[in-house]
Formats: sequence, structure tokens, C-alpha cells
Amino acid sequence: AALQKTLQEFKTDADRVYLTGLSMGGNGTWYLAYRNPETFAAVVPICGWIQRNNSWVSKFEPVVPDNTEAAFATVAKKLARVPVWIFHGEADGAVPVGQSRQAAAALTAAGAPVQYTELPGTGHNSWDAAYGSEKFVAWLFQQRRGK
Repeated sequence: AALQKTLQEFKTDADRVYLTGLSMGGNGTWYLAYRNPETFAAVVPICGWIQRNNSWVSKFEPVVPDNTEAAFATVAKKLARVPVWIFHGEADGAVPVGQSRQAAAALTAAGAPVQYTELPGTGHNSWDAAYGSEKFVAWLFQQRRGK
């Protein structure tokens, strides 16, 4: 609702709305993108997760209602036309990197325009490298909805 109000109230380009978040916000990125794939020109989850895999995240609503192995394929099918760039630290002790690996593999299998960057030796703070990447920033601003 806040995004729709912003798009109406201010001079914006609705075809260049990007969704990104890190850690818990990475999970939120998957959650919002799955429910609103037509809204975003690109989606960038950073060290996020799709499946609830430990007790502290079990209190959150799952990205997809079916929190099984099929969850990754379900998300990939829904986002098959949305450019996605996933970032994750290889040594992340807070959010298992396997979540991002599985998401990237599922998106690739679905024929989605996905990029995956796993940062060797990087722990949970993979966002500094992601947001600090000139290549990423250039890619992001080239994305337009429906292209």
C-alpha cells in the first residue's frame, strides 16, 4: 500500500521499481516478490531465505504456503520473468548459503533471468560487497519492468 501511494503521489517510473533487502529483509524480498511479481523490474535478495529452517524463523509466515522442497520451484515459477540477482556470503553463519544456492538453481531451471553471486570467505555481511559493486548498480538501473 505504501509503494502504491508513493507511485501515485510522487513523480516516479513504475517500470523501474526495484525490490531488495538483506537478511530478514532478504526473506521479505522473496515474500513480496512472490506475491507481487508484476510490480518489480528487478529483485535482489541478499543473504535471504525462502524456507523456514530453524526455530527463530518459524514464527514468520513462509514465503510460500508449502514450506517443502517444492517451495524453491514454486517461487522460481512465479518469478520466471523477473530479473533476480542473489547475493550471499559463503561463510554466512546466520542464514545458510544453501537457501540462496537452491533458489538460484530453481530459477535457472525455470529459465529465469537470474544471477548468483556467492562471496567466498564472507559471513553474514554480504550486503556491503553487493551494494558496493559498480557492476551490480549498473545492472540494476538497466532493468525495466516488462523487458
